[in-house]
Amino acid sequence: MRSHRPDDNYIGTFGYMKNSVVKDLGVDINHNYNMTGKSYVGGIAGRAENSSITNCYVTGRVIAIDSYAGMIAGQTDNTNVENCYNITGPASMKLYEGYAAVSSGMYTIAGTPAPVMTKFSGVDAATWNNNAKTLDIAAGLLPGMYHIVLSASNGLAPDAALTFTLSVNAAGTTAPGIKAPNSTSSMTLYAGYVATSTNPFTITGSPAPSVTITSGVDSISWNNSTKRLDISAGLPTGTYNIVLRASNGTVHEDLTFIISVLPENLGVDPPPGGGKNGGGGCNVFACGLIALFVPFVLRGKD
Repeated sequence: MRSHRPDDNYIGTFGYMKNSVVKDLGVDINHNYNMTGKSYVGGIAGRAENSSITNCYVTGRVIAIDSYAGMIAGQTDNTNVENCYNITGPASMKLYEGYAAVSSGMYTIAGTPAPVMTKFSGVDAATWNNNAKTLDIAAGLLPGMYHIVLSASNGLAPDAALTFTLSVNAAGTTAPGIKAPNSTSSMTLYAGYVATSTNPFTITGSPAPSVTITSGVDSISWNNSTKRLDISAGLPTGTYNIVLRASNGTVHEDLTFIISVLPENLGVDPPPGGGKNGGGGCNVFACGLIALFVPFVLRGKD
């Protein structure tokens, strides 16, 4: 899952829930893109009133530009949160051939009962350090990309899985990098727009990396000459997640760029419980309590 709505309130899997029950739900926020909103931002719910949230987890990062952010819920009122946990930590690391033994940044794990983290799969040189809450990387890995999967469980379903990507670059090279125009990984258009392009992206690395789109729509293409995304006219209203990959053939870096096409004369947000949802999730009233006692897991793609 990913959501970047810094001007909107009530952002979450459920933007605003009232007199509702959510149970057995896992939310993995894509590490390339935090869940961001203006106020009332939460992995499960932006705001929960007279409700119950049980047996849930959230991984990733939640950010409110103004106020009321929480990994489970941005704000709760007369709401029971039970058997839930959240995990925040690094998703990737870059090293160079000949590196010394090193550790990742620390993971923050919270919840009751507290989950137990273990290494589920990955290269033997990477081990989970439960005392330090880090991944310890032994020296000696050859250039390449390594994926390590961590598992978290508090004894109640669902369990969480987190993927850590380790890149080891060959000596004398610089890892590929890609940065969005003006450090803003999103663009907003309005229905009826004419064909357009983004501002240029910044591409770095030695040898010079190639850039491709690994996920997106045919109407949005990469222009290698201008280092821009070209956007054809005619996209319907909606949100389009474009994943760009800069690669030197050995290691790569991904960037998710979000293009939103909004209706013309878009109105302002109404008060909670009616009208347009905050744009970052599902309004329980409108969705008919789809989460009521239905166990499922939402996972963002890398």
